[in-house]
Amino acid sequence: MSDNNPAYSSVDGVLFNKDKTRLIQYPSSKLGESYEIPETVETIAFAAFQYCTKLHKVLIPEGVKHIKEGAFASCVNLRTVNIPESVMSIEANAFALCRNIQGGIWGIPLHKYKVI
Repeated sequence: MSDNNPAYSSVDGVLFNKDKTRLIQYPSSKLGESYEIPETVETIAFAAFQYCTKLHKVLIPEGVKHIKEGAFASCVNLRTVNIPESVMSIEANAFALCRNIQGGIWGIPLHKYKVI
Protein backbone atom coordinates (compact mmCIF):
# COMPACT_ATOMS: atom_id res chain seq x y z
CA MET A 1 0.00 0.00 0.00
CA SER A 2 1.22 3.45 -0.87
CA ASP A 3 2.23 5.81 1.93
CA ASN A 4 0.21 8.41 0.03
CA ASN A 5 -3.09 6.57 0.52
CA PRO A 6 -5.38 9.10 2.23
CA ALA A 7 -7.50 6.57 4.14
CA TYR A 8 -5.45 3.44 4.91
CA SER A 9 -2.03 2.29 6.02
CA SER A 10 -0.38 -1.09 6.23
CA VAL A 11 2.31 -2.48 8.52
CA ASP A 12 3.69 -5.93 7.64
CA GLY A 13 0.52 -6.71 5.70
CA VAL A 14 -1.86 -5.69 8.51
CA LEU A 15 -4.42 -3.08 7.38
CA PHE A 16 -5.14 0.01 9.52
CA ASN A 17 -6.86 3.33 9.02
CA LYS A 18 -4.44 6.14 8.13
CA ASP A 19 -3.57 7.13 11.71
CA LYS A 20 -3.42 3.50 12.89
CA THR A 21 -6.11 3.91 15.56
CA ARG A 22 -8.30 1.21 13.97
CA LEU A 23 -7.00 -2.25 13.10
CA ILE A 24 -9.12 -3.23 10.12
CA GLN A 25 -7.75 -6.57 8.86
CA TYR A 26 -5.09 -9.04 9.88
CA PRO A 27 -4.48 -11.39 6.91
CA SER A 28 -5.71 -14.90 7.67
CA SER A 29 -2.77 -16.31 5.70
CA LYS A 30 -0.13 -14.30 7.63
CA LEU A 31 2.60 -16.46 9.11
CA GLY A 32 3.46 -16.33 12.79
CA GLU A 33 1.83 -17.66 15.93
CA SER A 34 1.69 -14.39 17.86
CA TYR A 35 0.88 -10.78 17.16
CA GLU A 36 1.30 -7.66 19.26
CA ILE A 37 -1.22 -4.98 18.34
CA PRO A 38 0.43 -1.55 18.00
CA GLU A 39 -0.05 0.90 20.87
CA THR A 40 -1.78 3.42 18.58
CA VAL A 41 -4.82 1.13 18.09
CA GLU A 42 -8.05 2.09 19.89
CA THR A 43 -10.49 -0.16 17.98
CA ILE A 44 -10.23 -3.71 16.69
CA ALA A 45 -12.66 -3.72 13.77
CA PHE A 46 -15.47 -6.11 12.82
CA ALA A 47 -13.99 -9.51 11.89
CA ALA A 48 -10.44 -8.07 11.90
CA PHE A 49 -8.84 -11.40 12.88
CA GLN A 50 -11.59 -13.76 11.73
CA TYR A 51 -10.30 -17.16 10.52
CA CYS A 52 -6.69 -16.39 11.53
CA THR A 53 -6.06 -20.03 12.37
CA LYS A 54 -2.27 -19.65 12.60
CA LEU A 55 -2.50 -17.29 15.59
CA HIS A 56 -1.95 -18.73 19.07
CA LYS A 57 -1.43 -15.49 21.01
CA VAL A 58 -2.58 -11.88 20.63
CA LEU A 59 -1.30 -9.08 22.84
CA ILE A 60 -3.75 -6.21 23.11
CA PRO A 61 -2.15 -3.01 24.46
CA GLU A 62 -3.54 -0.63 27.04
CA GLY A 63 -5.35 2.02 25.00
CA VAL A 64 -7.58 -0.30 23.00
CA LYS A 65 -11.16 0.74 23.84
CA HIS A 66 -13.39 -1.34 21.55
CA ILE A 67 -13.39 -4.90 20.25
CA LYS A 68 -16.00 -5.09 17.53
CA GLU A 69 -18.34 -7.93 16.57
CA GLY A 70 -16.60 -11.11 15.45
CA ALA A 71 -13.16 -9.51 15.79
CA PHE A 72 -11.50 -12.84 16.65
CA ALA A 73 -14.23 -15.22 15.47
CA SER A 74 -13.09 -18.66 14.31
CA CYS A 75 -9.49 -18.20 15.48
CA VAL A 76 -9.62 -21.86 16.41
CA ASN A 77 -5.98 -22.11 17.55
CA LEU A 78 -5.96 -18.93 19.61
CA ARG A 79 -4.78 -19.86 23.11
CA THR A 80 -3.89 -16.59 24.84
CA VAL A 81 -5.61 -13.19 24.74
CA ASN A 82 -5.30 -10.39 27.26
CA ILE A 83 -7.96 -7.74 27.73
CA PRO A 84 -6.49 -4.49 29.09
CA GLU A 85 -8.38 -2.25 31.51
CA SER A 86 -8.86 0.37 28.78
CA VAL A 87 -11.37 -1.85 26.92
CA MET A 88 -14.88 -0.41 27.33
CA SER A 89 -16.86 -2.64 24.97
CA ILE A 90 -16.67 -6.14 23.55
CA GLU A 91 -19.31 -6.74 20.92
CA ALA A 92 -21.24 -9.93 20.23
CA ASN A 93 -19.34 -12.98 19.04
CA ALA A 94 -16.00 -11.21 19.35
CA PHE A 95 -14.43 -14.53 20.35
CA ALA A 96 -16.93 -16.95 18.79
CA LEU A 97 -15.53 -20.44 18.15
CA CYS A 98 -12.25 -19.64 19.95
CA ARG A 99 -12.43 -22.94 21.79
CA ASN A 100 -8.76 -23.32 22.65
CA ILE A 101 -8.26 -20.21 24.77
CA GLN A 102 -6.51 -21.54 27.85
CA GLY A 103 -7.80 -20.26 31.16
CA GLY A 104 -10.27 -18.01 29.38
CA ILE A 105 -9.65 -14.49 28.25
CA TRP A 106 -7.52 -12.90 30.92
CA GLY A 107 -7.63 -9.37 32.16
CA ILE A 108 -10.01 -7.61 34.48
CA PRO A 109 -13.44 -9.07 35.38
CA LEU A 110 -15.97 -9.12 32.55
CA HIS A 111 -18.57 -7.20 34.59
CA LYS A 112 -16.59 -4.04 33.74
CA TYR A 113 -17.36 -4.35 30.04
CA LYS A 114 -20.36 -3.21 28.13
CA VAL A 115 -21.10 -6.28 26.03
CA ILE A 116 -23.07 -5.22 22.99
